[in-house]
Amino acid sequence: MQDGMLEVASSFKKIFEQMRLISERLIQGDGDGKDIHILEKPHYVATFMSIDGSLRSTFVRRILREIRQP
Repeated sequence: MQDGMLEVASSFKKIFEQMRLISERLIQGDGDGKDIHILEKPHYVATFMSIDGSLRSTFVRRILREIRQP
């Protein structure tokens, strides 16, 4: 059980680090803000961080399709 808690804590640490980096880029004006859409739904970040690297691009493409649809 303790290993599971460490894994969850590690995942949250990665998520918050990514959010911090995105926030810094937005504050500095670097980037166009397109990557902020993943933060609109926090479960997207958790899902992205939890899936295998080979599936991440598929997941991102799905999110982008959702954003583009009216």
